[in-house]
Amino acid sequence: MPAERGLKYLLPFYCYWRWRHAVPVHYLVVGGWLPAFLDSHPWLCRGLRRLDSLHVQSRRMIAQLKRQGFENLHWLPNFRDFLPQGPVSRGIGDPVRLVFLSRMIPEKGADLAVAAVETLNAARERPCCTLDLYGPVADDHHAWLSQLLQSRGDAIAYRGSLAPDAVIETLSRYDALLFPTRYVGEGFPGVIVEAYAAGLAVIASDWQDNGEVVIEGTTGLLFPSGEAAALEQRLDWLIHHSGALLAMKRAARATAARYHVDTVIPELLGTLEVPVTPAVGNAEEVPQ
Repeated sequence: MPAERGLKYLLPFYCYWRWRHAVPVHYLVVGGWLPAFLDSHPWLCRGLRRLDSLHVQSRRMIAQLKRQGFENLHWLPNFRDFLPQGPVSRGIGDPVRLVFLSRMIPEKGADLAVAAVETLNAARERPCCTLDLYGPVADDHHAWLSQLLQSRGDAIAYRGSLAPDAVIETLSRYDALLFPTRYVGEGFPGVIVEAYAAGLAVIASDWQDNGEVVIEGTTGLLFPSGEAAALEQRLDWLIHHSGALLAMKRAARATAARYHVDTVIPELLGTLEVPVTPAVGNAEEVPQ
């Protein structure tokens, strides 16, 4: 199903198709944008209420949509398909190895990550942590990124984009993921699932749904959105509590199983009342 641009044009078609052919229509919503979008496009609510179900990525969205009069709601967390990874490292790097992985746009918070790491290293007059940044850069953001990284030194570097099949292996080389997003459309970020699968703690802004995914003090730490000084304080605490960071990494690895495709999809199929049957010679269930 479409997102903001396509929804207002295609929703009438889907509603007609459902009515004319008696075919169930289930809307799987990607991202955290729908409640705010409906506040400014309230005429779409009637059509969406006619669908058989809406599946959204967070409890926050469910609560907001209920206040907008929806009842056909289900929780569908983000998920990934990943192989079991190797054991979590027995120790923490010195310097602590930090990574940022997202689109290179200001709203994703790379500037906060860079500022916090640079301030910590400058205060100690040595690199107490390093930061590698990964992610695609649109043409109109190359100048912004170049200026962001200017004169930052060897401890902070942009490493380019990652192929999807290289993400978890690459992340596993680090100690923690920095995710200081303030992106308005943020929902349940898939990169957090990938970080968990790689055995990384996650240091994230408390923006939108991050607090539902990052378990404070267990799989990572949260800080007030947009506050570089608060991020710096969280990182400073981690540098001095390597045992706690290692415990978070182990908890993150264990938590990843909640968001594996083999956990989430059977629950979705059950919600949709799709019959499943064991595949011949395979204990896993597949849709008929």
